Amino acid sequence: MKTIHTVVVVNDCGYVWEDLKPYLPKNVQWKFIRRTRSLWDKTLGLFLKILFSKGDFYIVNFALQDAWLVQKLKHLDLLICHGGDVRWTIKKKWWGWIVKSNLKHAKHVAYTVDDIAEDLLKFRSDAFFMYRPVQAENYTPHKHRVTFKSKSFHAVYFEKPYDKIQPNLVRYLIDNDCTLTTINNLIPHKLMPIFLRNFDVLIDHMAYNGSVSKICLEAMSCGLCVITWKDKDHLKERVTELLDPQKRAEESLINRKFVMENHNANNIAVTVQNWLTT
Repeated sequence: MKTIHTVVVVNDCGYVWEDLKPYLPKNVQWKFIRRTRSLWDKTLGLFLKILFSKGDFYIVNFALQDAWLVQKLKHLDLLICHGGDVRWTIKKKWWGWIVKSNLKHAKHVAYTVDDIAEDLLKFRSDAFFMYRPVQAENYTPHKHRVTFKSKSFHAVYFEKPYDKIQPNLVRYLIDNDCTLTTINNLIPHKLMPIFLRNFDVLIDHMAYNGSVSKICLEAMSCGLCVITWKDKDHLKERVTELLDPQKRAEESLINRKFVMENHNANNIAVTVQNWLTT
């Protein structure tokens, strides 16, 4: 059995490993290599961070340049695909080779969204599914939510570079006296549970079918109702449905239960511990 003393996580998108860390063995040291979207951070800055890092086990999120550098400079022990790398980049003429190379040379490959499974398994038949962790004990429902007594509701939408909110959805919300808050800046990760509890409904991306964002899962854990890709062809009906306070109250319980059963970080950590020793 391999002994792991230090794990290096590169590009921890969505704070997947940051959320898992408290539930993993305390005798393992966790180091995080983070980067921004700046040219320096994506190129030479990233190269230097990886070059001078030291670890027994390397985890990289997204099969892009981060993973390729780890593959060449260190050892790519666990590669996790989160969507865009397999959904879009692998098909591009100039960048697809990086994704394919990483998939070929990674010791283990995991994926966190269902819609990329078919394409991914063509390149790595041994790839396995990993549930995205949510710290369910922190992302809890509002104890004294009173909006279940009100017809109108307060919705929130986080802007994304690959998605735009549907104009007709905005119109339906306005017509029904609902409030919409659009977020175009980063909310500190530690403050996200408090922030989400200010709302009743989260509007997720509708750019592609088959999966929801991690913020959507966190909102569900907080007991929010969600409007997702499943609703894009009947948005008016979905808004009308959510105008029923009783319906929102029922969905709140269902969403919380779903996260507790499938995405609870405490449970996922048990499975992760086995990966670090094989």
